[in-house]
Amino acid sequence: MHKDELSLDDILSLFSVIGMLLSIIMLVGIVAVIAAVLSGKGFTKTKTDFSDYGMVSDYAKTAVSSLAGEGVINGMGDGSFSPFAYATRAQAAVMINNMLKQEVAR
Repeated sequence: MHKDELSLDDILSLFSVIGMLLSIIMLVGIVAVIAAVLSGKGFTKTKTDFSDYGMVSDYAKTAVSSLAGEGVINGMGDGSFSPFAYATRAQAAVMINNMLKQEVAR
């Protein structure tokens, strides 16, 4: 092998670095979306028609209504939000995916 050729280890290392960079870029995008929601900027649509929206804590109402209005969160299938329920991995994955879609669309 010549000095200027890449070995399999070099290629795998490059893929590792690229993977880490992509993870960082995705994390920065997610943080930017969360920051926009928490600051009340960027999202203009709101949704407050969950059947149990009144149970959402006051400090979280702006974030919930903004994220729901933009389609990042959808609540439960029965029209409720269930503010005291735990999110499943699948629900968390859907929310992260929806956030990333919102960030790409901007």
